[in-house]
Amino acid sequence: MNTLKYYKFVAFLLMGYALFNKGFAYLNIYIGTPIFIGEICLITGIILLFRSYLIPLKKFTLFILVLIFFIIGTINFIANFPQFGVEALRDYAMIYYSLFFFLCFHLNNVCESNELKKLLKRLSLVVPIYFVFTFLLDKLLPNWQGVIIVPGTNTPFFFNKMGDSGVWLSAIISFVFIFSDEYNIYEKIFISIVSLIIFSQIFAINRGGAISLIFSTTLILVRYINLKFFMYFFFFFTLLLGVIFFVDIKLGQGSSLEDYEHREFSTMQIRNNIKSFFVKSDQSDGDLGGTKEWRLLMWATIINDVTSEPNLFFKGIGLGPSLLKIYDEFEIAEADESKITKHPHNFIINIFARLGIFGFISIMLILLYVIYTIYNFYQIPRKLLFNEKFKIYAILLIFVVAALFNSNFDIYLEGPMGAIPFWCMLGFAYAQKNRLNKQIKSQILMGK
Repeated sequence: MNTLKYYKFVAFLLMGYALFNKGFAYLNIYIGTPIFIGEICLITGIILLFRSYLIPLKKFTLFILVLIFFIIGTINFIANFPQFGVEALRDYAMIYYSLFFFLCFHLNNVCESNELKKLLKRLSLVVPIYFVFTFLLDKLLPNWQGVIIVPGTNTPFFFNKMGDSGVWLSAIISFVFIFSDEYNIYEKIFISIVSLIIFSQIFAINRGGAISLIFSTTLILVRYINLKFFMYFFFFFTLLLGVIFFVDIKLGQGSSLEDYEHREFSTMQIRNNIKSFFVKSDQSDGDLGGTKEWRLLMWATIINDVTSEPNLFFKGIGLGPSLLKIYDEFEIAEADESKITKHPHNFIINIFARLGIFGFISIMLILLYVIYTIYNFYQIPRKLLFNEKFKIYAILLIFVVAALFNSNFDIYLEGPMGAIPFWCMLGFAYAQKNRLNKQIKSQILMGK
């Protein structure tokens, strides 16, 4: 497999996660033990790099930071594997998925390909169509998702997770906005209407996913907004708020696959979600207050324990044990064992608890570097931002910010559906950044 073919394999992988989420992630080849499609892609990429003698060892800051994070996690895994076995290996996945950063940096750095833009363009057209298809099936055949099961598992292949959808929708909305001249008027109208409905569903079912989308797109797209668009956006936003706060519309219930069947896909639920950010929710709000307080209390308890015990502070609890078994007062009673989580719905706290202070510092340095990258993005002359390569860079940054934001409210970077797209997009973005820095410097030298 050459570099271009592998690039297409990665694009196929990302498309699968965007559309089918957990169902796609569970596709596997069974050879005594299941090897999932994400791991197949990772192993293939590593072999490709070694065969090509293209090991991407670069003296770049983010390269070093991600490598340190990987090394600290690997040491922790080796130390805990004898005791926790397969469970340690499962948790180690959220560490070794960071290798996709190096693979995708290499791909975008050496392969002059349009695959990334093609992927984003396809997503912007396919996701709305897929949503309409699944939405209609939900109405006509309520239990249709359980019909097609991933072989060897009890996981439905068609599996939508609202928080993850919010991250992908941030990239789709941004792509349509920034590359609006590549769509005809009918495509724009269709994508806009369906994206609005998807966003409303995300906001009704998953607050973290909705806020991730709003925060990331606003942070980056503000540099592309002109007066005409601002007036259009102000009118559209005012109309949307009017519908949410003064009209009662109900289109369905949350998915039982995500345990959100107690929440409505309705304007009232969106109102309750908005209210829950500012005041304590009551029981009629779909247990919004309960989940918020559950998270905050659990995070505070974990941080307090890890910081007050020197052994845990430096070494961490380790990869393998379930944090919700250790802190059993936060364990969720669930009849279906496949739905029981072992992570605290916050990636940074999860890393701190499992890897200790050194793991925490390594992931915080990566986060701080992303913040520094956003700061640098604001220093780029605005006229350059409309160059196609800069547009792609902006969309990649939006996805990275949305993913990081969502990971602090959900189990997102612990699994392949969120972690692999995040590390891939971060690798693509960093390669794009280095390429564009050279372009900016050359233009400055030429006096442009």
